[in-house]
Amino acid sequence: MEEWNKGYEWDDEEEGEFCGRECYEFNEKLKEQFDDDCCEHCRKYLTLQCEHLDDFMSEIEDFGDYE
Repeated sequence: MEEWNKGYEWDDEEEGEFCGRECYEFNEKLKEQFDDDCCEHCRKYLTLQCEHLDDFMSEIEDFGDYE
């Protein structure tokens, strides 16, 4: 495991759902080592430009019950 990613593990379902989408555009403000094709490193992630914003908002709503 790379040093920057130490201590964090994707579960297979999450990695499949949030990585490798064809709309991915790397956020160039990040270091190159983060260019892993995963949504959280996309320049459109959690913006109105994101084609999958509803998917991410659904995930966030699932955590709303823990307040």
